[in-house]
Amino acid sequence: MKNTWIQYGYSFPLGNFEGFTVKEPFIDVVLSHNGRYFPQLSMIDSGAYIITMVSDDMRGIFGIDASACKKVNVGGIVGERVEGFLHNMTMSVDKFDESIKVPVVFVPGLKTNMLLGQIGFFEKFKIRFENSANSFYLSKV
Repeated sequence: MKNTWIQYGYSFPLGNFEGFTVKEPFIDVVLSHNGRYFPQLSMIDSGAYIITMVSDDMRGIFGIDASACKKVNVGGIVGERVEGFLHNMTMSVDKFDESIKVPVVFVPGLKTNMLLGQIGFFEKFKIRFENSANSFYLSKV
């Protein structure tokens, strides 16, 4: 499906903010590791600290011990830095047939379940945002 643009609709979980409609690009993905699978609604986030970030709660679902991960420091928009756990995972993206390998950082206290970041995800997909059409699009690189 290379060079084919797949259309997705924006999610509107926040409704309006100060008179502006909030349009958020959420997409269904499935993370997998060692025969364990977990479907997840994830936000495409070009500012997601470069890499895909996942709630540390999910590390236990996959049976990944912190000692098997590289420890990395990550920060967010509010500037607070926390220690996360870097691990390679497999990811399937809604409407695409093949899975991709992506590095993820499991982050304690992450305020959302999953943010799709630049390393791994943005390297494998072209992303086009069209707010006026209430849509965003993905295409394999």
